[in-house]
Formats: sequence, structure tokens, C-alpha cells
Amino acid sequence: MASHGVGMKRCLVVDDSKIIRRVACKIFHELGFEPDEAENGKKALEATRIKVPEIAFVDWDMPVMNGLDYRRELRKLPGGDKALVIFCTAENDADKIQEALDAGADEYIMKPFDSEIVRSKLLIRGAIRLRRSPPVEISRSSRTASQATCGTIRRRRFARAFHCRRFLSGVYRSRCACRFGSDFSAVHPTPLFAPKRRCSRSRWPIHR
Repeated sequence: MASHGVGMKRCLVVDDSKIIRRVACKIFHELGFEPDEAENGKKALEATRIKVPEIAFVDWDMPVMNGLDYRRELRKLPGGDKALVIFCTAENDADKIQEALDAGADEYIMKPFDSEIVRSKLLIRGAIRLRRSPPVEISRSSRTASQATCGTIRRRRFARAFHCRRFLSGVYRSRCACRFGSDFSAVHPTPLFAPKRRCSRSRWPIHR
């Protein structure tokens, strides 16, 4: 049995496969639990009598005592009704799944499983909470450099827009001069922006 950490929830992994127990214990440890393990329902019941776990991750088919019998005995113990029982088995028959749920299982996981499947089941049952990432602190120097970069970009955009408008105004003046004579620019000063109204007789805008 593993030693219990202070303030950590206890999880009991019950499976006759040593590999499955190691994988499940690793997953629950990464999720913040202190895992214990037992190779059958009888040994799991002995450990449960000492202290009822918050979560029981139980296999269905095991020697000596199977998962259903362990679950029934667990509910008879003081505080056993508060334990979250998760059945983990290779049985994919709908009748078997319904039998496990009718026997009092809170959740059902198919083999093989991974950490994401276990984590999603625990989230649904409220056994764990989502971890929020801490806010990223930006240093004053980085903030100043970012503001300076943004200011430079804005100035460059304004300069490009200003030169583009001057170019369009020059094109407008030269085309009007070619159409109406060279004295057009002397009588009509060049506008900074081309007017929105268009002459019905010409495809080029005329300043009025």
C-alpha cells in the first residue's frame, strides 16, 4: 500500500492485472490522488475497512471476489455510500453495463483507457476541477517595447495612407487637366481627397 499524502484524496485501484493497476495508479496520481491498489475484491475490502476511499476504481472479473460483490460489501460499510465507484472492464455488452449501473456503479469505463477518459469521468462526477492557468505577468520593459512597436506600426500605416492619398490627388489633377485644359488646376485647386460624386458624362470624378 502507498503512503498517504496530507490533504490528498485516496483512490483504491482494484484489478487482478498488475499492469492495469500500475497504469491506473499513475493516472490517478497525476490527477492529484493518493492511489492504493489491491489484486482482488477481498483484499480491497480489507483495505476499505481500514479507511473508505473517495474513489474505487474496480475491475469486473476478478478471482476470490469480483467487482460487483465488492461494491455490495462496500455500501454496507460506514461511509461506503459516499465513495465514487467506477467500474473498469473489457465487457462491452449493453446488458453487462446496465447490470453494473443497477448494482450501484457510478461510472463505467471500457478497457483500454487513458488519462483523458478517466479525467472526463471525474470531471462529470465533480471529483476534480478544471485547473486554470495562472495569469501571465508582463514586465515593464516588455510592455514598453510592445507599446513602442505598436506606435511605430501606427505611424507607418498613417504615412502610407497619407502618401497614397497625395498620389491619388495628383492623378486626379493630371487627368482633369488633360480633359479640360491646363488652366483647370489654376481655377480648381487640387483636393486632398477625390470627391465621391461623379460626372454623368465622364468616368472620372469632377471637382465642383
